[in-house]
Amino acid sequence: MVELADVGEIAVYRNSADTTTIPNTDLVVGDVFEFSFGIKLPADCILIEGQNVVCDEAELTGEPHGIEKVPVTEENYKHGAMSSMLAKSLV
Repeated sequence: MVELADVGEIAVYRNSADTTTIPNTDLVVGDVFEFSFGIKLPADCILIEGQNVVCDEAELTGEPHGIEKVPVTEENYKHGAMSSMLAKSLV
């Protein structure tokens, strides 16, 4: 169930090189979306591109510091790719 406070808009790439802005509650499996500093991710996802990405996963893990994330590659995917996984959290 989505809480009202979690509803926002997000820019997604759907069948185009340009983004379309949709309510984040309308995301579906396979959507590629953009995010920036300070956004609360609307879903668990895999980082496919980005630099200097740090996630605050304290709500999930209790870690007091942000966790650095790296884009998924063929090599790190074979080894679990947890450093590429972004749980629904604050970026």
